[in-house]
Parts: sequence; C-alpha cells; structure tokens
Amino acid sequence: RLFIYPSIYKETNMTLIQMNRLIFRLLLLFSALSLSACPQPSKYPKEKSKINPLPHNYKVGGVLPPVYDAPDIIGTLGGARVHMVDYTVQDVMYADTPSPFAKEWGDYQAPPHTYDSKITSMGFYMNHNTGKIRDTRNDGDFYEEENQPASPWVLVGIDSNNEIMNRPDFLDTFLNRDLEKKPELPSYHYVKISETLYGLQRYIVPGTDPKTGKPYRFENFESDDLFIARDKSGHVRSYIKCSNKDVPNPPCRHRFKLMNGIQVTIDLLYSRQRLYDWQKLEKQSTDIILGFTHTAENDPVNIQSSSNRSK
Repeated sequence: RLFIYPSIYKETNMTLIQMNRLIFRLLLLFSALSLSACPQPSKYPKEKSKINPLPHNYKVGGVLPPVYDAPDIIGTLGGARVHMVDYTVQDVMYADTPSPFAKEWGDYQAPPHTYDSKITSMGFYMNHNTGKIRDTRNDGDFYEEENQPASPWVLVGIDSNNEIMNRPDFLDTFLNRDLEKKPELPSYHYVKISETLYGLQRYIVPGTDPKTGKPYRFENFESDDLFIARDKSGHVRSYIKCSNKDVPNPPCRHRFKLMNGIQVTIDLLYSRQRLYDWQKLEKQSTDIILGFTHTAENDPVNIQSSSNRSK
C-alpha cells in the first residue's frame, strides 16, 4: 500500500528525508493491514503541566493520568513555527535526527530544540466523526474503534515541503507514474472513465485476468482505483488511491498539499467507507495543523524570541 515516490527524488540530496518517510510508510502499512482485517459489518455508512512525572506508558485502566510529564514539541514545520505536545503527535523527526538505520541512532541523544529547529516529518491520529486529534492521555475506545469496519480513525502523516514538493505539478508526478505502461505488468494500465464519484475524477484498470476470471482492479495495489481532484490550472490537487479488495475496510491513501501559511504535504490513511467525505477529511486535518501554528503564535516563548530577532 506504500506511496512510491517518483525517480525525481534521486536527483536531490534527500537521503535522511527518504528514510524518515520510509518509517512513516511502514506505520501506514501496518495500519492498512489492520484496516483490511476487520470483521464484516451488517451495514456500511455511505460510500502542561510538569507535576508528578510518570513513565510515558503509564496507564490506569487504559487511560493516562490527566497530568503527567509531557514535554512541549516546538520547531519550524513547512516554514511555520508550531507548538505541540507528545501525547497528541508521534514520529516527530527533526532535520538533525539520524535515521534509525544509521549507526548514530543507537546512542543518539536529542538536543534541546527551539522554534528555529526544523521539523521534517511527523504524524498523528484524527477522529473523522469528531474532527479531533487523538489524545493518548485518554484513549477511550481507540483500539477497539480502530479495528471496527468503517473506523473513524484517520492516520495523518505530514512532510515539510522542499523546493520540488512546492511545485504546482508535484502531485501530477504520482498520477503520471500510474498512467505509464508497465512492461512487467502489461495488462495493468489505467484508463480514465467518464463517471465521477463524490466530485472526483476516476481512473481504473480495466479487463479481466484470464487465469483467475477476476477483474484486474481487484487483484493488487498496482490496480487500485484512482480518484483525482484538480485545481483551476488543471494540476492534481488531491491524489487518492483506494483498494478494491473484498474486505470490510479497503484502505484509501490520500495525498494533498497545504500551501496557505505553511508549506507541507499531507498523507491520510483511512477506510474507503469514508471516501465520500474526502473534502471534510482534508479540512479537518488542515485545521489541526493550523492549530499547531496558532498555538505557537500565542506562546510567550515564541513571542519573545520573535521580538528579539526583530531588534
């Protein structure tokens, strides 16, 4: 289910970022497997305090205490200053964080970070029903809900944009790659169909496998359905790839960019049963990310730091 970055990345010096993304994609893969292994439902919905430090994984009855030692996470993400806490975000990678595959990882001690520290990637879970971010201090029924058909939980991954990712045709490269003929899979080629779904253009792999008698589009990742939204200039603004597997929760991988005040690329992983609300999912995740910037703007430490820099 992994997103495959086009060969254009080979032309840039992005080894660390690629490694960071690999880690997050592996997390998405495990979540996708969880989504597709759920029991069949009877009916689907339509298409800071520092007091009393405790161990991070300390829980009572599956719920973390409301007050525990949770350091603030601050830095610059996509050109904007952000302020978060570790019980709502995960896998935060800074520019100076070594890859887990590097020899420095074993004894790496993260230095103190400031608002000028560059964050390259991070993630969090979001509840589609409520629009709220997951708070591990009170997980409630998170693990049960995550495994239910049409789960409301959405895994959100964020990458700080570089020059290539900021280009207006960046997401076009993913669609163009899918539309290329594959010598190793000659029967797998996408065609655009006239019918739209939820306002999205549709691309499918037509035809039937003569060996199995099943449509090619139901067989593997290479034949997942594509759903595309375009901007006024005709460039891809939302790239969505959804599984056709006959399982209760076929996963959708959804990518779009945020360029208003912060320059990041966002990856969503959710059940295809939630595809009907793709625009709301984009807004919900965007609102949470912009909330990180608003918290930073109101942080006295950031205000003082900005004041000192302007002198």
